[in-house]
Amino acid sequence: MTDSDTVPPKPKVVRPADGRPGRVRRLTGLAVAAAVTAALAVGFFATSRRPASYSLRLSAGSERGHRHEIATALAGGAASGLTIDVTPTGGSFDVLDRLADGELDIGLVQGGLARGAGAEGLRHVASLVAEPLHLLVPADRAEKDFSSLFRGRRVNLSTPSSGTRRLAEQVLEFAAIDAATYEAGDLGYEAVAGQLATADEAFAGPEVLFAVESLPGRFADLLVTEHGFTPVSIPFAEAVCLRDRSLEVVTIPAGTYRAWNPSVPAGPVVTVAPRLTLLARDDVPAEAVERLLAVLYEGDVRLDAELPRIDASDLDAGRELPLHDGASAYLRRNEPLFTTGLVDSIESARSFAFSALVAGFLIWRWTARRRAVRLEEYFDEISDIERRAFARLGRGEWDAAARDDYLDRLTTLKATAIEAYSSGRIDGHDQFNGFLQHVADARATVRSLGRG
Repeated sequence: MTDSDTVPPKPKVVRPADGRPGRVRRLTGLAVAAAVTAALAVGFFATSRRPASYSLRLSAGSERGHRHEIATALAGGAASGLTIDVTPTGGSFDVLDRLADGELDIGLVQGGLARGAGAEGLRHVASLVAEPLHLLVPADRAEKDFSSLFRGRRVNLSTPSSGTRRLAEQVLEFAAIDAATYEAGDLGYEAVAGQLATADEAFAGPEVLFAVESLPGRFADLLVTEHGFTPVSIPFAEAVCLRDRSLEVVTIPAGTYRAWNPSVPAGPVVTVAPRLTLLARDDVPAEAVERLLAVLYEGDVRLDAELPRIDASDLDAGRELPLHDGASAYLRRNEPLFTTGLVDSIESARSFAFSALVAGFLIWRWTARRRAVRLEEYFDEISDIERRAFARLGRGEWDAAARDDYLDRLTTLKATAIEAYSSGRIDGHDQFNGFLQHVADARATVRSLGRG
């Protein structure tokens, strides 16, 4: 009797590397996926938590100006979790100084002023309406040439801390109007209005005035309707704008301040205009600025402050400072969900995912086939057991112990094949039924050996 006849052959079965049933592996994968999803959800919740409220300090200059009305409308329409405290100041430069010193968080100022030293800690939040420069003169002097409007006249340039004065001096300097040829005044709008309201025949008020305000200007309307002034054009407005990109050419339509008898202005008035700009300190939380812009563009601020149409798409028009993070976030919030770039990206991702799935399936099939047990190998094992049994019978070595040995081999082979079939490593239901029948026939043959 040889060793090969006494030791049962080891079935050719390939088991999974980890030895775990497929169902256990799937459940483990689902558990891991659930744990990762829960971790991501917790992380998202933790990072998306918002502070309960923000408090912002805002100024828009004089409390008699239109800008202050806009600031008040912003404060009145503040959303839940956002409070705004409005403080009057002396003008745009005063607002900028207080922003730089940390006394204010946000400010409405005349465009074109937030440049140079002191602007490092400031950020652009929004550009609002154009504020035309009104050059106002008595109606009987409106036809004079530009330089003669000022010669020997009392010219009010507004307060030293105002953007109006800075722009007025810029225009006069461009026109080469010598300051020595006129008497400069430094009254604010409110002071001028007060003097004109109480003036008698002996009062020598300003004869020429500058004002920067959105249309129709409150101060300009007062001067036109109550004191006989009219706005006149700046003949070189376009040239001034070429040298200062914060300005734009604007036309004050005929009849803006009086429709007839006579119309004021009598015809279109061409002038320059900065944009009213909303600035914020760079340390103001982005979420607070985003909420503020929601109030500005989505609330009733435009109606309450009597503003013309304002649109978030013009938010960064003519900006001179970096955009605040909160403004950037608000712009992204208003972008369409499905842009052309996003659709292209989705299509590319879809194509890549499909290709990856096909490749993964092919690799899986190739791996599965390498790991699979061919059923023919089990049939060969049955034939080999029968061959060895007949060989021992022929040598006269067959007895009850030999019979039981070969019956055990067939039982072990059958059990191994059933395990492989159950785990999916053997395909073909009909073929497997044939294998089981072949095992049964072989067992019957082994039992019958030596009985004849």
